Amino acid sequence: MRIPIVQIKSVNFGVLGVLTGLSLILNILALRLPVLGLILSVFWLAWFVAAIKQWLKLKYKNLGITTTSLTVLSFFIIFGSILFYALNLGTTQIILFIMTMTLLGLIGSGKTADDQKINFTYFTSIKQKIYLIFYLLFYFTAWFVLFIYRTAAPIRAPWETLPKIFFVIYFILTLILLIFNAGEESERTEKKFPIINLGLIVSYFLLTLMIAIVVYKIGYGFDPFVHRAAEKSLFELGYLWPKPFYYIGQYSLVVLLSKISGAPLAIIDKLLVPLLAALLIPLVAYAEFKKFFGNKKTLLVAACLILLFATPLFFYTVPQSLANLLLLILVFLNFSCLIKKEKIPSWQWLTLAAIFFIHPLSAVPGLIWFIFWYGNSLSARLKKIIKPLILLFAAVALPIFFSLLAKISADFSLSFNVKNLINFLESLKENILNYLPFYSPYHLVYLFHHNSLLLEILFFGAGLFYLIKKGEEKLAGNYLLLITALVIDLLLVGCINFGAVIDYEQLEFAKRFLQIITILALPIILSGIYFVLKKILCLRYGQAIIILFGSLVLTFSLYLSYPRDDAMEKGRGFAVSENDIAAVQWIGQNAGDIEYIVLANQSVSAASLQEFGFKKYYKSQCQMSNVKCQMLFYYPIPTSSPLYEIYLEMIYNGLNLEKIEKARQLTGVKTVYFVINDYWLDAKKRIAEASELAGEIQNFNGRVWAFKFE
Repeated sequence: MRIPIVQIKSVNFGVLGVLTGLSLILNILALRLPVLGLILSVFWLAWFVAAIKQWLKLKYKNLGITTTSLTVLSFFIIFGSILFYALNLGTTQIILFIMTMTLLGLIGSGKTADDQKINFTYFTSIKQKIYLIFYLLFYFTAWFVLFIYRTAAPIRAPWETLPKIFFVIYFILTLILLIFNAGEESERTEKKFPIINLGLIVSYFLLTLMIAIVVYKIGYGFDPFVHRAAEKSLFELGYLWPKPFYYIGQYSLVVLLSKISGAPLAIIDKLLVPLLAALLIPLVAYAEFKKFFGNKKTLLVAACLILLFATPLFFYTVPQSLANLLLLILVFLNFSCLIKKEKIPSWQWLTLAAIFFIHPLSAVPGLIWFIFWYGNSLSARLKKIIKPLILLFAAVALPIFFSLLAKISADFSLSFNVKNLINFLESLKENILNYLPFYSPYHLVYLFHHNSLLLEILFFGAGLFYLIKKGEEKLAGNYLLLITALVIDLLLVGCINFGAVIDYEQLEFAKRFLQIITILALPIILSGIYFVLKKILCLRYGQAIIILFGSLVLTFSLYLSYPRDDAMEKGRGFAVSENDIAAVQWIGQNAGDIEYIVLANQSVSAASLQEFGFKKYYKSQCQMSNVKCQMLFYYPIPTSSPLYEIYLEMIYNGLNLEKIEKARQLTGVKTVYFVINDYWLDAKKRIAEASELAGEIQNFNGRVWAFKFE
């Protein structure tokens, strides 16, 4: 069955977009109606994407709506960042942005290009209708359970509040999804565009990636609170000072979307990465790999299995996750060009530029990726000279980048420490050939977890073999060379000791870079998964094996991708609770206009960022021994603040006035607040010690205590 295509005259289409843009401006300046702003902004964005698609199709005939949306997203990030650096991002700049984009859309809507007609697949059999009904039933049941067990308690993992029945529901949901995509009834997807199949996969991705957003009522983690506080400051003030060298790509995008639509900034921030990942990853993976793989229904199953790698990276929004998402989509698009022996389109460089405005740790490997494949397209003579240089650059790029950053920024210092590399390699050993006996379901789950890196390597090898079988020996060899050079780069990064980072976070940059290498290798890993699925399908019960084990693995992955607190692994990070919010509000009211600092854990610090933003900073007293001159936030920042070290010393080794005095001398303020949560191991002892010394005490539901020292 074919969907009818409604054609609108380009003149009317352009005028419609201009009127919508002017209405948006009127709503921002005068009406300020959130619902109207949301409706107008959705229509305006859809119009702009359609207009730009019409324009770009004059040069790029196969450009789809998904890749056009990626191009528009990249352009918004770049243009918003340039506006920020040149003029800031106040209301005037937002109006300028809307006017400029509307003008570009008007120009694009006047262009003409041949429309591509797509035949969509519809299910017609009784079986498919039954599958769909049961899928929707379990799907909405899963969402219902998530919202019922939403909490503002200080949980360490979403599984503390969600019942075990949720995993049963998720497993059955996955089972139905794989039957729908891998079963005999999906054979009709071979010749047409499987819109229903992909729609279900997108919905499945969305459910998987939204668990933390729904369950953590106040918010997940610590870093998202920091970035939302920066976005809130930019939204309210129109500027940030000093202007950051990175992150601004995400900040400007969130502020632009919030101001244009009228939607709450926090909601846009929380939804940004999970929503984009759920939409872009399966759609781009299917569109770019369908011709290379051939068997579309097997590709649909392989696309579901991308969640094994995507879920831990994209279930919350921070600049690193947004940059990684854009890099992943870019790699998929580039790989498609490499397979087709086509030149990488110029518009893809736009997305790389956008990544540079978001996070350099993703942008530098992205630049290496582009330069390497560009070098491979040169003549044989030039390639002999340039290719070794590119590989050498790939092997040392990040240490060079970090060294340059240390020269530019006084707060960013580094040294080389081989012990860090040893610790990093020890951490990797847990995920390679780690056998666990089967005593409980947790052992089976962690058996999969502790061999996950080995599975990645095996799938990567299978993917290279599949490329060779398809006659792509040169592509396979070049890919292996590039990944090898990046692994060398990873080992060098593992040797770096970052002076501004607390000891237990020293391996964080190396772990992040390992994730980025996985992203760059994902086209080959996906090829390996597809190849293995094809081989399993040749077995007598191959289809049943894929459906059953695929459902188990995806359910295991769901559990492992989020924070955990069980017999095998103890969670360390407690969520921000309603009592943390109450404590920081009380401290703010109690302190009034006096200068003060607070000694607290990261959850309380995150709560302060949500309630008061970057309210106070103090210059550290440089005359103190072993203290570097720096600006200190009035709540401890766990990764770098000496205030946090003092707090941990008080928590683990006892509280006395000497330690309070040390915090005073460090910042020069007289009033110190000490906050302790009941989940600390020796909380009762510390509460008793603080009660004897403090001038004022406040208790919040028997869960959080605040003490004032003057």
